[in-house]
Amino acid sequence: MDYRNAQLALKRARSDSGDPGPDVLLQCRRGPETVRVTKAVARYTDEIYLLQADLLAGKIAAPHEPAALRAQAYTIRLGYKQAIATYVYAWKQLVAAIGLRQLPLSEVDGQVDRLIPFYDYDAVLAHVLRNHTDVLTAAARSRRRSTTSNLPRSHRCPMSRCVVTSGKRPRLSRSRPSWLPQ
Repeated sequence: MDYRNAQLALKRARSDSGDPGPDVLLQCRRGPETVRVTKAVARYTDEIYLLQADLLAGKIAAPHEPAALRAQAYTIRLGYKQAIATYVYAWKQLVAAIGLRQLPLSEVDGQVDRLIPFYDYDAVLAHVLRNHTDVLTAAARSRRRSTTSNLPRSHRCPMSRCVVTSGKRPRLSRSRPSWLPQ
């Protein structure tokens, strides 16, 4: 049993170390979309700010109106720069995870908003129950517990009792199970 559990732990460690992880891959897929959206919002707020500035120059708007839009435009431009940095960082994580550090920044296949494929539930469940290391480890532990619980209690651990008398040091004595003949 211990050998089988060690094999399962090794299999799990190998699969964990070889997989870059779905989070890193999702970040790489989500990065270009985030950059595209934040760039569009930054352009929009810049245009609105310029319109307000033109209205102020024409003495149609109050002086405080473009000031608020200016702060929003700066914040959104900062979000755009942050989206670029996050995308580059996610790319570096992915490249480091697969061990190709010299790989230049490029597009990752797939999209965030792609439809989820249909899977046959019973086939996926059978595959997971047959191959997933967590499931196999739990089954091995369950089998080990059931084999040890079938042993008589006397074989699992010795029963001791502590006899304390006044004036003497406590001594441990081994007691016989009550079901054994005397």
